[in-house]
Amino acid sequence: MKILFFGRLCEESIVWLQNLSSLNYSISFINTHQNYFDDEYYRNNLKIDKFDLFKNHKFPYGIKNLMELYLYDKRILNYSPGYLRTTKDLLQRYFCENSFDLIFTWWGSDVFYELYILLVELKLNIPVIHIINTYPAMPIRSVYGFFEDQFYKRFIDKIDGIVYYSGEMKNYFTNKIRSEEITSITIIDPPYSMKSYYQERITLKKNHVLDRQDDSPYLIFLGRTDFSNDFRRKKDNVKSELLNISKHKIHIFLRQTSSIKESDYIHFYPSFSSEELLNGYFATYVHQFDASLTIYNEFGNTRRYMNGLSTRFAYSLTAGIPIITRGSSIFAKKIFQKHNNGFTYSTIAELKRQLLNTDQLAKMKRSAEKNIDFFSFESYAEEFKCFLESVINKKT
Repeated sequence: MKILFFGRLCEESIVWLQNLSSLNYSISFINTHQNYFDDEYYRNNLKIDKFDLFKNHKFPYGIKNLMELYLYDKRILNYSPGYLRTTKDLLQRYFCENSFDLIFTWWGSDVFYELYILLVELKLNIPVIHIINTYPAMPIRSVYGFFEDQFYKRFIDKIDGIVYYSGEMKNYFTNKIRSEEITSITIIDPPYSMKSYYQERITLKKNHVLDRQDDSPYLIFLGRTDFSNDFRRKKDNVKSELLNISKHKIHIFLRQTSSIKESDYIHFYPSFSSEELLNGYFATYVHQFDASLTIYNEFGNTRRYMNGLSTRFAYSLTAGIPIITRGSSIFAKKIFQKHNNGFTYSTIAELKRQLLNTDQLAKMKRSAEKNIDFFSFESYAEEFKCFLESVINKKT
């Protein structure tokens, strides 16, 4: 089967590319975003034909460089008739030269306009599966949330299958967009392959072994640490929360890109390569900690975090340690109730109290290790292949 993956090239989409390749499908990729994720491991291990839509646009001299330098978001281009016309021409030429059995589109707002061209204007007779990794895409469902819904409604009837990351997300999306009749499958977060999970046989480098200085809890935070106040990234700016947690004598390890200064309870963990993220080494490093802290800022409408937590939650699952989220996440609460692999908190005092319950934490860690298989892509593989076949058969 020949599959085209259509969307933004980033770490999460590479997880999907790896999974699809593991099923022995032939994979091609169209990158729709100006940002370009690339490294040696990706180039050498994922033998995938890739076409960069943005890089193939013919912009006047210097304009493309200015856009890449100053535009934090390419959506402004989507209001340009020239950009849309050129995008349509590039896609028409691409599909004239290439044929596919199935198209995966991913995800939401980063690919809306390209999706509209692909699904509505080109009128391709190819089954399309759409992966919704977060919905709503914006944490505040204001004017942009309204336009997000309107875009989905313009092409939802052209989509043949949907991948949801939680039952809550499916229910919310179905209620908003009226997509009940579309064939769907629910998979918890971007599902990593088993080889990406914690492995007892892996020996960590000496400088990667956690050196505990005292009996206080040791947490790792796997989220963004640039702590921008940009209105689209403010949800990731949890700097004050992390600092407040550290004041309660709880150790927190952050990525080295953090702007927070190191202190007695704030520490940094080193960078890891894509190979180490995908071969279990990073998960084995994270396994040393007492728990993984998975939080965002919550303001306005918190439906996004009630429905799913995406990549940082998935990373935590691979490590086989307890996961901690805030109390608003219905999605996480249900997983914790079923698998006893984490807990939620409302106040830092409550967080500290639960962390000091070492018997409870040890039980959660054993349960997290035991349930590793449940969350891997391999556990979904047969169901997923049946889902693909049902989408294709329904289209033909």
